[in-house]
Amino acid sequence: MRSRFTLGGAYGVAIALTATAVFLASSPPATGPIGPATTVILVVLGFNLALILCIAGIVGWRLLDLVDARASDAGARLHLRFVGLFSVAAVAPAVIVALFFGVLVNRGVDAWFSERVRTVVENSATVARSYVTEQTTYISQHVGPMAGTLNQAAPTLAESPVAFGHFLKSLADDNGFSAAYVLDRDGRILARAESDTAPPFLAPPPSSFRRTDTGDITSQRFVDEDLFRALYRLKAFPDAYLYIARPIDKGILAHL
Repeated sequence: MRSRFTLGGAYGVAIALTATAVFLASSPPATGPIGPATTVILVVLGFNLALILCIAGIVGWRLLDLVDARASDAGARLHLRFVGLFSVAAVAPAVIVALFFGVLVNRGVDAWFSERVRTVVENSATVARSYVTEQTTYISQHVGPMAGTLNQAAPTLAESPVAFGHFLKSLADDNGFSAAYVLDRDGRILARAESDTAPPFLAPPPSSFRRTDTGDITSQRFVDEDLFRALYRLKAFPDAYLYIARPIDKGILAHL
């Protein structure tokens, strides 16, 4: 009686741990102490495996007892036959269903949906590339005229830096830029204009200044921040560059 109670308790603990392990493995939280592949999940799975092995050992030990006793005990032979029949009845449907679904998924559902999924992914990437091209064109079309306006106001930077900063902020808002700066070649900020949603300032690399000196607009994509940054030479200043940041829809750059 005590062994049955112990075995029943072990089954109950094994079922609880199995349910917990399946839940955590199938839909774990993204962060925290029980996130994907954390120590908590591995420990629960380890306890679950240990209990399964213990129960399997107990069942195997009982079966060995039945095998040893079947030569002299007709009841043991009948018991062993029932165990075998019930084992086959329990395992056979699971094997058949597993084989059926394996063939169905590999040869059927996968073939039905793979082409559609591939088409959806390719269309999504195409839309993302078109959007990025559109944003790059927008920056090119707006940075040049904005730089031309700033070149006309070049004396204001030395005469009234505060007024120049307000003028720069007005131009940035009109052109849809969350931040705009006037930098020297060493990356020092001569004037700045930032909105409430402006990203942290990140100085452009020296190579961008060299490319911009040829008259081109240097544009960079930042996937983690979902924005573009562009640099352009201000020719009316002895050593100044227009540096802007333009946010885009979240997740677009990640599709490329």
